[in-house]
Amino acid sequence: MFLGIDVGTQSVKALIYDAAAQTTAVTSTAPLALDSRPDGTREQLASWWLDALESCLVALPKKLRSGVKAIGVSGQQHGLVALDKSD
Repeated sequence: MFLGIDVGTQSVKALIYDAAAQTTAVTSTAPLALDSRPDGTREQLASWWLDALESCLVALPKKLRSGVKAIGVSGQQHGLVALDKSD
């Protein structure tokens, strides 16, 4: 089993791929909020990503999660993740 995670601008998605059966065993998704400002900027808090990721992972069956041997992650394209002095 392989776990795939995608942190996009609109949602976090997770899936477990069963390599032996060559099929996606299960998927889950959690929407993300977007803070839109009058000046055109858009922001998200990293804590929103973590909460959505946790929601996605908990939604995947524990039996399948326990068989995961590798994890692949993709993230937002054309984005910036700024860190403060505390990371």
